[in-house]
Amino acid sequence: MPLIKTACLWVFWTLVIIDLVWTFGLKALSGFEFGDFIATLIKKVMYIGIFLLLFNIDQWLQIIFNSFSQLATSVNNGTAVSPNNIIIQALSIVRKIIQSMDFWSPGDSILKVIAGVIILIAFVLMAIDLLIVYLKFFLMNVIVFFALALGGLSHFKQIGLNPITTAIKVGVELFMIQGLMALCINMIDTINNEITQNSSVEIILTILTTALIFCMITKM
Repeated sequence: MPLIKTACLWVFWTLVIIDLVWTFGLKALSGFEFGDFIATLIKKVMYIGIFLLLFNIDQWLQIIFNSFSQLATSVNNGTAVSPNNIIIQALSIVRKIIQSMDFWSPGDSILKVIAGVIILIAFVLMAIDLLIVYLKFFLMNVIVFFALALGGLSHFKQIGLNPITTAIKVGVELFMIQGLMALCINMIDTINNEITQNSSVEIILTILTTALIFCMITKM
């Protein structure tokens, strides 16, 4: 990572020098007043300063990630969601379903096994969705450097600023997925507590339906 940042900074400063020479060269040829020179110089200095701040990706990108993640946790009564605890929740539900099986009722037992497998698959798919969002943030830690390097030229400044918009969009995606999954876990956990007292097929199907609904929502 430091090597990539150093290389991209070198490219950025090279393009900045080219841009400054081009801008002030054209102004010198066309003729300009001292006030115009100062105004253009101030704009360039502010522009370069903003991009140099954005090169501290490990700080502002982590702030965006943590902010949206904490927001999703707070709106769901402190339920923190990660790919790990989603799988743990699924295994806990499936274990209770298996323990509730009655071999004297083969029809219900087969239905419970099918429901348990589908619940596990649904939760795994939700965990994969969340893992993909985590991966997007990880990749942005590398890709953003290249976009910022191109921002050394005024003509490509929008390319350099696009990562900020992208990071916010991914942050909103993280918030939505974590929020929906936390809500799903809370709802299923409430229903899940009933399995120990009443392991009827109806309750298990309710859990299955809830998991499938939230799985489909996160896929939208």
